[in-house]
Amino acid sequence: MAAILLLAIVAAVAVLAPVVVALIVIPLAVVLRAADIAQPSFGDRPAGSAAADVVRVFGRPAALAKSAGVTLALVPYGLILGLPVTLLLTVLLTNMELVNALSWGSAVALWTVCAGPGVEGPGRQLRRTLASLLPERTAATVATAVLAGLALVMAVLVVGTVTGSGKAEFAPIGVEQITGQLDSLRKKAGGPE
Repeated sequence: MAAILLLAIVAAVAVLAPVVVALIVIPLAVVLRAADIAQPSFGDRPAGSAAADVVRVFGRPAALAKSAGVTLALVPYGLILGLPVTLLLTVLLTNMELVNALSWGSAVALWTVCAGPGVEGPGRQLRRTLASLLPERTAATVATAVLAGLALVMAVLVVGTVTGSGKAEFAPIGVEQITGQLDSLRKKAGGPE
């Protein structure tokens, strides 16, 4: 449950700051996927040492290369799912800030690449790592409760991007040209001038 909540929090933050989150999450997903790929080569070890697998994998360049290749191969899949989200929000939610529609599409694309349908490695390794770091039931329960509270706060902030009270931040890159094209699409679809 903690892994699911952590993924939900990251997805929410990705709506608010897609570029910064992508710069952090994509390399992390590559490492988690590589650790999952390298699991058979780690051999028998104590159950509590799974957290160190994300460090051990740096000694397995083949697993890292394969993971990076898989991540790169998932980018078109992410774009296929993220682009329609951006376009639909642009056309259907005419009061939504265009930068927010773009951020939702970006967040969907990022989620797809890192944890979306058919992507199991990073999530599986994240669950192993969390179980290793929080072996006691009480600690795991407290961590899950804290993550649930944080997920609730993030959900409120993300809803603000739809209702207009929040705005996504694409720094350090500018997206004015893209939002300009989305604006012309919105106008062609009959949205507000």
